[in-house]
Amino acid sequence: MSHDSDKTRRLFENLPDAFAYHHLIFNGAGEPVDFIILDVNRAFENLAGMKRTEMIGREASSLPSDFIQDAAACLKVFGEVALTGRHSSIDQYFAATKRWYNILASSDEAGFFAASYRDITERKDAVERLIEKEARLRTLVNLSRDGIVIINQEHQVIDANRRFCEMLGYSPAEILKLHTWDWEVIMPEHEIRRVFQDLTKINENFETLHRRKDGSTFAVEVSATGARVGGENAVICVCRDISARKRAEEALKQSEAKFRTFVENASDIIFTIDRQGNITYISPNIEKISGFPASEYEGKNYTAFIHPDDVSSFLEYVRQCFETKREQQPLEYRVRHQDGVWRWHSLNASITDAINDEEMLIGISRNITEHKKYEEQLEYLSFYDQLTGLYNRALYEKEIERLQNSDQYPISLMLCDLDDLKIVNDTQGHQNGDRLLKACADLIKASIRRERDIVARFGGDEFVAILPETDEGTCKKNSKADPEQPRALQ
Repeated sequence: MSHDSDKTRRLFENLPDAFAYHHLIFNGAGEPVDFIILDVNRAFENLAGMKRTEMIGREASSLPSDFIQDAAACLKVFGEVALTGRHSSIDQYFAATKRWYNILASSDEAGFFAASYRDITERKDAVERLIEKEARLRTLVNLSRDGIVIINQEHQVIDANRRFCEMLGYSPAEILKLHTWDWEVIMPEHEIRRVFQDLTKINENFETLHRRKDGSTFAVEVSATGARVGGENAVICVCRDISARKRAEEALKQSEAKFRTFVENASDIIFTIDRQGNITYISPNIEKISGFPASEYEGKNYTAFIHPDDVSSFLEYVRQCFETKREQQPLEYRVRHQDGVWRWHSLNASITDAINDEEMLIGISRNITEHKKYEEQLEYLSFYDQLTGLYNRALYEKEIERLQNSDQYPISLMLCDLDDLKIVNDTQGHQNGDRLLKACADLIKASIRRERDIVARFGGDEFVAILPETDEGTCKKNSKADPEQPRALQ
């Protein structure tokens, strides 16, 4: 018996999780008010930052006040456990280790309880990051200073951000009823249909006029990119109101003084360089944008501030400008700011008439870092089903196309759907139907474990798994139902 007791004690002392045994203290009304520490293991000593001898026999209230983040909440849980015998848990932060723990309390004798403390800091941090990421994604579109609209093949609005609605003067509900020609001034409906027959092939920047709800018009700069959204052809347009810039350009023609005022206060960077790329002028607002004063740039070669991977494309762009004397497509490149961060800029340039017998390139550079980030977010959203977190049909079709020319044969497909989902939606509500879809998605993901396998939501209640390098026999074996899985859906 002594040997068994010693063995049990050693196991208790060497448990990886912190463990403690307590006696609950009640007041005259039978309410739990404190608890006494009866025993702890080594892991609990590390958690508490105190020796076992310093804690045994002491009341919890006598420990440092920051020992547990929310002592009252813990006491409530411990009291219920000690009185009812039911297990319960609570997450708490411990100042001594600066980490989060899940406390699981249980009781086999009235008035006493045992508590195990498992470190969940990494899990907490991961959940917090996911919450922050979702919040950023939700606000990214609506915080954009540019209007953003997604249009389907019928040229009707699928979605639009708040700024686009404000630019046209429509409510979000009204904007979804519009077609491109309802706001496009220059191009009529028949021409829009003719020019943009296949939206996925669109990838261009252009300027045009948009019409507001009240009939007034304004100039815009549009960046249009074709994509597959929700399994159908679409175009994503980022629209920037350039009315102020157009007015400024007209004013520049009338007065050199107004030109200098505009240059020094514009949000874009204006600079001139010679054929060798040496900066002969850069607008003073460069300091506000990059952190470096204009004097840091002038007289130096522009490539000194460009990311090494972008230097060759920048030099080629400059060469084309000087040789063709024609406006080139905007160049995107990275520029180093004073804080050491490389930020994306977009450059438009033209060649001036010879000044002192030397031609100059005039460039207008704009910080497009946020725009680039948004494009990346849109690309992510275009390939994921937001309800289940699985890949969507667009990604599935793209992966099938890729595998057709791969060496990953044999390739197997597993298809499944939910029976009577409509009955669930009709009788128990769409919220429960969505919950059922998510549970099904989780089960499928849990059963398809290889990194190269793809699981996608194919339709409303349909799922598909692509299994490269998998023959029919292996696929059939994997597709056999697990008798425990239906219970998980109940």
